[in-house]
Formats: sequence, structure tokens, C-alpha cells
Amino acid sequence: MASPSLQFAPEPPEADFYDEAATEAQTVCGTLAAGPVEDLLSFHGRDFIDRFESEARQDRRMAWVLGGAWQFEMSDEIWNRVRLAADDTYWKRKTS
Repeated sequence: MASPSLQFAPEPPEADFYDEAATEAQTVCGTLAAGPVEDLLSFHGRDFIDRFESEARQDRRMAWVLGGAWQFEMSDEIWNRVRLAADDTYWKRKTS
């Protein structure tokens, strides 16, 4: 009988995201933040902000996406809610 293989818990998503080298997670979050998320919240923010806030509370990756978004055409009300739900620590880090 074969011995069971060891199962290791996956690293938390931030382990990949905060790596200095460009990672897939950074690329995806940046692409979403700078395009579809900004556009959707700019033109349909009232219809979708509740969902973004809820998802950001449940999954830090969504908070990262919101942290990379700019106000663009968002109303001040929607922008303030985005900023409260966002985690922009990666986007504001010092780079060499």
C-alpha cells in the first residue's frame, strides 16, 4: 500500500502578489483595475458598487483591484466607497 502524499496548504494570494518580480496576479489585477473596473464603476457605479464592496470584503484580490483603480468618471460618492473598500498597499509601494 502506498503512503499518502503530503498535502501542503497553498500560499496565501498575497505571497504571489507582493513578489518584486511581475507576476500573473499583478498583471491581472492591474489590467482589471485600469480598464473594466474603472469603466463599469464610472458609468454604472450605483448598480455595481455593492457587489464590489462585498467581494472586496471576502477576497483580498478584489480589494487590490479596487486599490489600482482611478476615479476616472466615477461620482465622488462611488469613488469614496471604492477607496474605503480598496487595498492600495501594493500600488503605493516604493520601487527601486
